[in-house]
Amino acid sequence: MKLIPLGIQIYQSKISQEFYDFLLNEYENNLESYEQLHQNENFWDGADFSFLKEEHKDYIEKNIQVHVTEYIGNNILKLKKQWINVQAHDGFLPLHNHFGTLSYVIYLKTPKYRANYLNKRRQQIDYTEGSIQFTYGHTNSLFPAHALVQPEEKMILIFPAEIMHYVYPFRDRESKRVSVSGNLHKDT
Repeated sequence: MKLIPLGIQIYQSKISQEFYDFLLNEYENNLESYEQLHQNENFWDGADFSFLKEEHKDYIEKNIQVHVTEYIGNNILKLKKQWINVQAHDGFLPLHNHFGTLSYVIYLKTPKYRANYLNKRRQQIDYTEGSIQFTYGHTNSLFPAHALVQPEEKMILIFPAEIMHYVYPFRDRESKRVSVSGNLHKDT
């Protein structure tokens, strides 16, 4: 028997504590030293910034490459761009894709949105709140066209850069969702 692969797989894992602490420290103590971008639907103190300094590039790339190798079996890709999204309640990222070969997202902080669901009936719960949804192909009887992931702190997702994805808003007014994303390219 032979199975012929068709479609995509999204990689999900956890980054090391050391790498997480480095990224969190940059966010909490050095964010003002990064260039602010204006590319997303951010509200209520949400913002996004370029999040790559030349002196950190090798360290960041080394930590990402561990996961890339696990995902695709080699590490021939190079980090070209990285940014950080800081989102407050009602902030979202509309359906979009990225440039490059692979993209990643690392979650530094996630809202405590599940607290909104205590003592509520299942049909009252919006399971998409705070999630990222990937869309690919079309639905058939065996395989879905969408994958929904509920982020957790230290989670890394890696996926083909051209895959369309959407980040749902959340209601928690006390928390921020902080994620670091980047693009990897073939070095040509």
